[in-house]
Amino acid sequence: MKRNILAIGAAASIAAVSLIGVAAAPASASTTTAINPNSFISAPTGLHNAPSTQAPAVKTIAAGTPVYAICFVPDGESYKNNTNWFRIAVDDHTRGWVPRAAIGGMPALPHC
Repeated sequence: MKRNILAIGAAASIAAVSLIGVAAAPASASTTTAINPNSFISAPTGLHNAPSTQAPAVKTIAAGTPVYAICFVPDGESYKNNTNWFRIAVDDHTRGWVPRAAIGGMPALPHC
């Protein structure tokens, strides 16, 4: 009987410590990380799901928004006399395509 009481007491102590540990975790803890921007949006634009203005825009991005440019295609739809489209990620990790005319501070990038 004494062993059962000790076992129950030990299990209750472990459970209490576990609950306290979970309750003490900071509410601001997050598993997402910010992107490391290497360029920015120079003019308001839609973030498209393909390199074309005909492709649906996933979201609108404001001028000045920092973005991470991943790669580019040289043969997208012509927009303002340029067929280069860039695959980018924004801070919420949404990815999509923007035309060359909408992006600034461009690093050297590989073709997609």
